[in-house]
Amino acid sequence: MVELDDGSIEEISQGLIHLNSLKKLELDFSESKIGVSGAKSFSMALSKLTSLQDLDLAFTDCDYFDYQIVEILCMGIGNLSSLLTLRLNLFACDITHQGLIAISHMLKNMSSLQDICLTLTGISDIDDEGLEAIGSVLADHVSIQNINLSFFLF
Repeated sequence: MVELDDGSIEEISQGLIHLNSLKKLELDFSESKIGVSGAKSFSMALSKLTSLQDLDLAFTDCDYFDYQIVEILCMGIGNLSSLLTLRLNLFACDITHQGLIAISHMLKNMSSLQDICLTLTGISDIDDEGLEAIGSVLADHVSIQNINLSFFLF
């Protein structure tokens, strides 16, 4: 099994940049060693996928995945103005309430989004502020038709 680290994620990102007519993207980075440089490269590549309508990303149990990486990824995802479906699996990642706030800011600007699935199970240090931020943006988002949230906290 190949271990994904920043170098391999940067290589994947370089390939994605050229797929500007891509409609659907599913990537599983579970148990990867994604860090800040890999997240920046991937976020930049995502922001170039202007035709993307369906995005499914899994970052389950990633060693270095924290709120700073979430903030970086949210910048790229937030630029996807044609995105209709977002599935984001952050199972057992240490994103804290700051990561939830970053996700809520990203969602606030995604007016075309219709379907959202957030798996935030096993995340520590989530407080009312982070949960309220997510709840508030979803309540105000008129285009969302389907919501699936998972918040089982350990």
